[in-house]
Amino acid sequence: MPSDPNNHPNRRPAGSPPPSKRSQATGRNTRQAPSRARPQASSRERVSRDGSYSGSRDIYSHSSSASRDIYSHTGAARGRRYPPRKKKKRMSAGRKVALALGIVVLVIAGVIGGVYLYTDNLLKGMLWQDSNSEIDLEALRPSGTEDVSLPDVPLAASLQHDSQVINILVFGEDAYSNSDTMILLSIDNKHQKLKMISFMRDILVNIPQVGYTAKLNAAYSAGGPTLAVDTIEQNFGVDIDKFVVVDLEAFRKIIATLGGVVITVSQEEAEYINQYATHSPPLPGAGEYVLNDEQALVHARNRTVGRWDFGRTERQRDVIMSAINGVKELGNPMQILQVANDLAPYIKTDMNADELRSLLVNGIQYMNYPIEQFRIPTDDNVYDDTIDGLGQVLVIDDMDKARDELANFIFNDELPSGSNATESHSDRVWDTQ
Repeated sequence: MPSDPNNHPNRRPAGSPPPSKRSQATGRNTRQAPSRARPQASSRERVSRDGSYSGSRDIYSHSSSASRDIYSHTGAARGRRYPPRKKKKRMSAGRKVALALGIVVLVIAGVIGGVYLYTDNLLKGMLWQDSNSEIDLEALRPSGTEDVSLPDVPLAASLQHDSQVINILVFGEDAYSNSDTMILLSIDNKHQKLKMISFMRDILVNIPQVGYTAKLNAAYSAGGPTLAVDTIEQNFGVDIDKFVVVDLEAFRKIIATLGGVVITVSQEEAEYINQYATHSPPLPGAGEYVLNDEQALVHARNRTVGRWDFGRTERQRDVIMSAINGVKELGNPMQILQVANDLAPYIKTDMNADELRSLLVNGIQYMNYPIEQFRIPTDDNVYDDTIDGLGQVLVIDDMDKARDELANFIFNDELPSGSNATESHSDRVWDTQ
C-alpha cells in the first residue's frame, strides 16, 4: 500500500520553521535540541573573579582556563610576568653604507674569482706543448736540392717593439701538421685598430738556427710554431708576443656557430666552391652569399682562382673579417665566452693564464676597433721564380723596404702608398655601457 505522505519521516510538520541552509545542502533532517536549564555550579566548578561561569572548557582555547586571553602573550592567567620587549635599534646611515660596500666587494670578488677559474680551466686544453724540439732539416732542404743555389736573405739587425701593441701570430694547421695560413693579428691600442698581415707561404726566407734559405711554410713543418715565429721575427724585424694555432676543425666550428659568413664571390670562385663543397647547395653564380662552414673553408683554401697565392691570402682575410663581424653580431659577451669554450680543444697557444684572461676581458673593447689589412710581400716588391726541388717561390727584392713598410704599418699606422694595404671600418659598435 502506498504510504501516507503526511506521515513521511522527512516531512516538515506544518507551522515548523524551515530547515537551515546547512540541512538543506546536506539533505539531513535536523531537529532542534530541547533547551535545558543551566546547571548550578558545583563545588568542583570554578567561577572567575568577575563572576562569569567557567565550568565548561572552551574547546577553541589551548588553555585549561576558559578566562585566559588566547590572544595575549603575557601569561597573566598563570600569574607569570614577562620582561618588556626591547626596542630594535635602527642601523645608522654609516653602517648601512659600510654593509652595502661590503656586499659590492663580495660580488666583485666572486666575479673576479669566476673569471680566474674560467680562464684557468679554459687554458688547460689550450696550452701548447712542444713535443719535439729538434728541427727537421729534411723539411727545410728536400733531398736533391743540396747543390741548388738559393738567394741569400739577410736577417734583421733588431726587432721593433711597442708596449701598446700586441702582436699575435695565428697559424692555420691542417691534418698533416703543416701551415699554409700565417696571419699576424696586431692589436694596436695606441691607434685603437686591429690589423691583419698575411705572410705568404712561398716567400724565400732565412731559417734561423740552421742558416738555410727555404720557403716560409717549411719553417713550420720543420720546427712547428716556435721556429716559424722565430723565422718571421728574424727576417722581418718585428717582435711577436704570442702565437695561436687553429685547427681547421675549429675554423669550421666558428663559421657554423656564427651561422655562416657573408662573402662576395666571383663567377670563378662560385664554380670552385660548387666543385669542392660537395655537401652544400650549389651557388648559382657571382654575388654575395652566406657561406656555410664547408663552403667558407673551400673558399679560403682556393689557390687556383686569381693570381696564385695572392688571391688565396686575400680570401682568407675576407673570411676572417666576416667572422669577426659575426662575433660582434652575437652581442652577448657570455655567448662569446661559450664559443671560446667550445673551440678550446681545437686551439693551442703559448699564452699563460694572465695573458689569456687579459685578452678575454679586453675583447669587447678590441671588437670596437676598425680593421686594416696588409700583406707581405707587397705587389711592387716581389718577383716569382721556380727553383728545382722547391717549386714556385716568391723572392722579395728589397728586404729593408719590406721591413720598414711592415713596421710603419704596425707601429706607426702608416699605409704604404701604392701597396696592397686596405682599410675596413667596423659597421657595428658594441654597447659597453
